[in-house]
Amino acid sequence: MISCRIPCTSNHAAQQVHGQDLVHAAQPSRVELAIVDGAGEAGYERRLFEATKLYSGKEDEAQAYPDWKVWIDPSLGNEVATLQTNIENYVQQNSLQFITGSKDLNKDWDAYVRGLDGLGLKRYLEIQQTAYDKVPK
Repeated sequence: MISCRIPCTSNHAAQQVHGQDLVHAAQPSRVELAIVDGAGEAGYERRLFEATKLYSGKEDEAQAYPDWKVWIDPSLGNEVATLQTNIENYVQQNSLQFITGSKDLNKDWDAYVRGLDGLGLKRYLEIQQTAYDKVPK
């Protein structure tokens, strides 16, 4: 059993803590959110979660991309998988570089777009559009 002592920071005696007391750290997010006080600084995630629930059921279905209905031609599966993986990795890496400032959004944007084109973005979108166009409206 995991056991440790939490040192006292006030007039309270040191507190013994056991592993079962730490079990909430492995709980699903819905349980974790129920534990967190939404009013404090630590409750920011809970406040966002609660605000998001206000929109539940109000989504415009006409604007939702019907990914459950869009089927890529199986003969193009390998090509699409390769293109998608390469594009997603490139976007993720460059997003981090733009966010951290190692790339400048104004100076490096055109090179970023050229990089997407070099990875076959137009071909990827063509395949996706063809599959989408086959979805019954």
